[in-house]
Amino acid sequence: MRYLVLSKRMDWPNGSVVEDTELAGCNIEMLVATGHLTPAPSPKKKKWEPEPPVTDEPADEQEEQ
Repeated sequence: MRYLVLSKRMDWPNGSVVEDTELAGCNIEMLVATGHLTPAPSPKKKKWEPEPPVTDEPADEQEEQ
């Protein structure tokens, strides 16, 4: 899990994103509860959506003139 550093009292600069493996030996729950860390948002993958098909067929309705 990734955490965002909110405190200037940590070994990492304020605003850094650290992995839980880097925090080995730390009481992560206490650091989160006291406002030194917060869970970092995970990068979201863009959901793939198909593009609408392109057709050369004329529209069913005629445009008004």
